[in-house]
Amino acid sequence: MAANVVTDAGVADAMFETFQKDPELPLWERLLRGLEAGKAAGGQPNGERSGGLYVVDREPYAMVDLRVDLHSEPVAELRRLADHYFPLIPYYNLRPSNPSLPRAEEWLAEQRR
Repeated sequence: MAANVVTDAGVADAMFETFQKDPELPLWERLLRGLEAGKAAGGQPNGERSGGLYVVDREPYAMVDLRVDLHSEPVAELRRLADHYFPLIPYYNLRPSNPSLPRAEEWLAEQRR
């Protein structure tokens, strides 16, 4: 029985290079871009079914906790979810100390003005 190769050095290199490319970006964005680069470089050649992104900072809860399971394109779906979630990270960090903040959608609209 042949071994199922998930990655090779090129995949890992693409992920690392992409992660390092723009150190000014938030960690969660750099991690997701690295995952996307690995996929584009041939990672998981037999396809994948799930993906996730979990980032913890100084708080007792995760700043980012996104997961996609049983999906035909989990990396693309993870990006779709992240594009909606990432702009709200500052809101979710403020909310515990300021419960009078408006709903997330309203807060985000105010920030974009």
